[in-house]
Amino acid sequence: MKSKLLMVGACVSVLAGCNSSTDEQVTDSQRVDVMLERLHNANEHRDHVFVVGHRALWTDQGESLFPEQSLKSIQYAIDMGVDAVELDIRVTADEQYVILHDGSLDRTTDCTGSISSKTWDEVKDCRLTIRIDDSGNYEPTDEKIPTLEQVYALAKDKILINLDNKVGNGRYPDMLNMAREYGVERQILASVRMANESGRQSGYALIEEWKDSEVIFMPNIYDSDADYSDPANYSYLEEILETVNPAVVQVRNAWHDYPQSVTQDGGFFFTDEALALRDKYNTHFWINTLYDSTAGLRSGGRGDEMAFYDDLPDEVWGWWHRTGATMFQLMSQLWRQSS
Repeated sequence: MKSKLLMVGACVSVLAGCNSSTDEQVTDSQRVDVMLERLHNANEHRDHVFVVGHRALWTDQGESLFPEQSLKSIQYAIDMGVDAVELDIRVTADEQYVILHDGSLDRTTDCTGSISSKTWDEVKDCRLTIRIDDSGNYEPTDEKIPTLEQVYALAKDKILINLDNKVGNGRYPDMLNMAREYGVERQILASVRMANESGRQSGYALIEEWKDSEVIFMPNIYDSDADYSDPANYSYLEEILETVNPAVVQVRNAWHDYPQSVTQDGGFFFTDEALALRDKYNTHFWINTLYDSTAGLRSGGRGDEMAFYDDLPDEVWGWWHRTGATMFQLMSQLWRQSS
């Protein structure tokens, strides 16, 4: 059976035997139905691995193919059978929702300045750039900054869309109403940061307002936050699971003070107690295996760098799957290191 865990566009056979929604001969619309059935019934599909392309899928083994978060990179993720794309949401001065990671246009386009200070008319012709070498040089392409409407139209019935909201929970109703208009409401994974009390209460209010929608709200929590610093404290995790009843929780192994450089147990969210709560509430745990560094671990030292550069994929993706993760956000922006 074909493994579906993809790394910068290359298939990695580290999860042999795990089912893939792309293994079945189904139409695009049916494929989304298959993904959603597996997403909403986590306990029945612990052997399935969901793959999320960070800023879509725009590289192949470190070589940039497309600008990050471009329409072409989203189409490539669809073509490669990735389950979801993670996209960053920004808003222009005249309320146009666009896909752009940075608040500034400088790095990823041939324009300059803050996206929030520009009108759509001022930025619609900005060309997205692509990295051309490992010295950080970029060159412009023919790709333009996508609008959220363009993404919804492209992705309809083809792929799940993780909205990494850079503009606050108060902006979600606009984005979700738009999703409803484009017929992609059921495909939305809406990230909601719930690291602290104010974040939880804001998130709970938003989710309650949209409880009758098909949007999948995804709490985003870190084990480095104060509420999770005590290994015996599971009350906040259970509160979130009981209140939201989420199909998926993005858990981040970000604790800075591990006694070893590579985690041997997965941290707070992968203890027997936390996994029991995961199963009790029939939810998936999503892990980010990107950006491992001493400045702040995202995956306990078991990140994409180890899988890719050290050629130890089973010690990263295979290990995290065996430990209890069933959704992986992979780093699409790995750049080939100099020899």
